[in-house]
Amino acid sequence: MDPHALLLDQAPAHLLGDILDRLPAGTRAAVFGEWRLPGDAVLRHVVDRGDGADRAMLAANRAIGPDLLLRLATDADPRVATAVFGNADASREAKLAALPRVPVGEHLRAKPVRRPLRAGWDLQLRVYPLVESDDPALVAAALARLEFAYNRHGAPAVLLRGCLSLLRTAGPAAAAAARAAVPPFPDDPQLPEVVRRALAEPTDAALLTHALDHETSASAVVARLCVKSGSGDPTLALSAPRGALDWARITVAVRAMDRDAQVRTTLAHQPGCPDELLPRVPRFRRPLGSLVRPAHARRALFAQMATGAHFEREVGIAFATGLLRAAPILDRVTPAYRALEVFRDTPDTRMADLRTALGARSRLGDRVEAWAVALALLAEFTGTVPELLDVAGAVTA
Repeated sequence: MDPHALLLDQAPAHLLGDILDRLPAGTRAAVFGEWRLPGDAVLRHVVDRGDGADRAMLAANRAIGPDLLLRLATDADPRVATAVFGNADASREAKLAALPRVPVGEHLRAKPVRRPLRAGWDLQLRVYPLVESDDPALVAAALARLEFAYNRHGAPAVLLRGCLSLLRTAGPAAAAAARAAVPPFPDDPQLPEVVRRALAEPTDAALLTHALDHETSASAVVARLCVKSGSGDPTLALSAPRGALDWARITVAVRAMDRDAQVRTTLAHQPGCPDELLPRVPRFRRPLGSLVRPAHARRALFAQMATGAHFEREVGIAFATGLLRAAPILDRVTPAYRALEVFRDTPDTRMADLRTALGARSRLGDRVEAWAVALALLAEFTGTVPELLDVAGAVTA
């Protein structure tokens, strides 16, 4: 959890709306983040009663669960729909649900990124669901940006679906023109003959339908999901046209894979993913020396914290494994933001100790302004977390 979100998680639930309203834009963005979710109380407030801009920031978060993202995909606010559609980890189902409410001009507006390959991948994630649109101009624009290099096992299904859609909504000339605008498909001996023929005849509705049925079948979807790393992308594979996921087949296929971390991560973002297929939770282990002489190991960690050296990972592991309690970390580590960063990846089993320690040190009660000041000061405050809370309380007394 982000340090701002962790601190806000301690505030009384009935004050969350008033506190969020008083936060500057940068602090609000930090609370909703892009890779870590805020606490459950903040989530409930934002989804049920929050501002549309806050829901949009939440919908853009890469850590959001598939069920909640599906719920946000039906939000009437176009900002929320746009955020869901642009979320790289959103399931195909969520993107299709959001598609009708995305404003014109926003569908293919990929986020600027530093790496060109990443930008191309993000754009393909927008292209794939757009072939389901009823707007022939949007389908044609999407196909013009289709690139097989990113996912040669799923791209044929996208092209087939786009051609079939244009054939039905705009006629044979539009389907042929869109097919001609797509870069040449590389020669692939694994491409089924029925698909090869259909790609060469984009105005034959029966042939396109037959080939698309083949490419969207349960066996074809599982095959392109589980291809060897480097020849396919599981996120794009599940973003291409397909039917409902056959979890029984997928489970068998994933069990047989040697390296399945990326596939598991992708499956975790799909509605209905079985627990067995979720990514394996990393286990934190104490260094051997801390098992033999725990008191000595604690003193060494505190000495390291006092020097200001990079210690967040080591102290975070020490807390996660029970070697350290939350209270001394909060009381000794400066600045306050760095102290809370230690708890970014705290496992659920240790959250009770952290919340108890934070609760004992926050005496802000129902004072909305005090909570807002503490959150606004957090990023630049040089003292400890208790000192930050005391200053926020004194300033607003």
